[in-house]
Amino acid sequence: MGLTLIYHLAYAKQFLKELQTIPVETREILKRKLEQLASGDYPFNLAPLKGPRYQGIYRIRVSSWRVFCRLDQPNLTIYVLSVKHRREAYRN
Repeated sequence: MGLTLIYHLAYAKQFLKELQTIPVETREILKRKLEQLASGDYPFNLAPLKGPRYQGIYRIRVSSWRVFCRLDQPNLTIYVLSVKHRREAYRN
């Protein structure tokens, strides 16, 4: 039997603001994915961003949306930074 870690989810103000622009059905899926991530289960599209500027930042694909977060494993915290539609997600 393996050890299951439970992470705390911390939401940035920017994420909470952007969340209001997402369709309700997608918000529910996104909520389940973040809860799944917090339970230490990563069976979905969690991938690190590339480049030194984005070190430590991961993205999660949820339909046409991308959630960006930082995993703080020593403190068991996931900082949820922002959520953007995929056509806007990687633009500077």
